[in-house]
Amino acid sequence: MRYLTVGEAAAELRLSVPTIKRYLYEGKLQSTKLPGGQHRIPETEIQRVLNPEDTAEPPVDPVDRLGVLETWATELQTEVEWLHATV
Repeated sequence: MRYLTVGEAAAELRLSVPTIKRYLYEGKLQSTKLPGGQHRIPETEIQRVLNPEDTAEPPVDPVDRLGVLETWATELQTEVEWLHATV
C-alpha cells in the first residue's frame, strides 16, 4: 500500500493543503500520524474520496502498516543521528 504526504494528497485530489488538513481533523480522511506529527494518507483514502460509489473498503493489513511505520522510524532515526553528528 502506498502512503501519501499531505501535499501529495492535495495534488491528487486537486485541493489545497489546508483543506486536506481540515479533512483530516474533521475525520473526512483517515491517516497514519508519524511520531513527529506528520500525517501519511493511504492511497485507498484518495480512491475512496475520488470514487464515493465504491464503498467497499479492503481490510487494513496491520502488518503492512507496521512495516511502513518501522521504515519511517528508521529513516527518522538515521536523520536524527546525522543531525547530531553535524552539530
